[in-house]
Amino acid sequence: MLAGLVEQLNLEAPPTTDNCHAGPQDVPCDMCIRERKMKAVKSCLQCLVSYCEFHLQPHSDVAVLKKHQLAEPSWNLQKNICYEHNEVKKMFCRTDQTLVCVLCCMDQHEDHVTVTASSEAVERRRGLKSRKDQLLKAVKFKEKGKDWLVEEDQAIRRSAEDAVDQIAESINNVIHRLSKKRTKMEQLVTGQTKCSSKTSLDSITARTVTSPGMAQPGPHPGARPGVGTRMRASGGRASAHGARPGTARKDNVGPPSCGPTTRKGIR
Repeated sequence: MLAGLVEQLNLEAPPTTDNCHAGPQDVPCDMCIRERKMKAVKSCLQCLVSYCEFHLQPHSDVAVLKKHQLAEPSWNLQKNICYEHNEVKKMFCRTDQTLVCVLCCMDQHEDHVTVTASSEAVERRRGLKSRKDQLLKAVKFKEKGKDWLVEEDQAIRRSAEDAVDQIAESINNVIHRLSKKRTKMEQLVTGQTKCSSKTSLDSITARTVTSPGMAQPGPHPGARPGVGTRMRASGGRASAHGARPGTARKDNVGPPSCGPTTRKGIR
């Protein structure tokens, strides 16, 4: 009966759609006899055959086939068969971390911790989900840390820019004040220079104007040094005694017995 059903399914044509054909990475259906096989959706661990959606229909309709254990499509279904007992590996040995059949659990793995493969799969999925949640939390924490670092970097950059602006403003203020002081000093020095130049010019002009009227006659060729000076200094006194203008009085020239010439003697 089962063989006839399989033969009938092989004769019927499955629906042909592009997304149902097996690609290079897909497990093909073992029941398709066409050159281009359909993509398998399940593999039967009892039949050791992979089925497409069309050929898997008897496992949902036939009572005997409903008891078969279906799994995700696999390229190598033989690895799920125990070579020693030729049974499907439905158990998982936690001690040796491997799949075993029921007979192996009562033989070589009798003292080992064994559970069903389905329960181990559920347990591992739960552990993977927990691990995934932990990784997501770690990723979120690192993202928050990254955001915090970015904010800190931006704050540091803003502080540095503000500090640079403040320093530049302070330097500009100092330069402005120094420029003002320099201008004032230049004006002060220029004013003092002009004042000194004007004073010197006035003094030179005054000396130039008064020099011709103040010219004095030179000393007598036969006079001793310093005599002319004394004569000029005593010119006023000589005039007071009746000496002629321009005639210097000779003091202490003759012998000690000779006195000064008087007006009476001249007469």
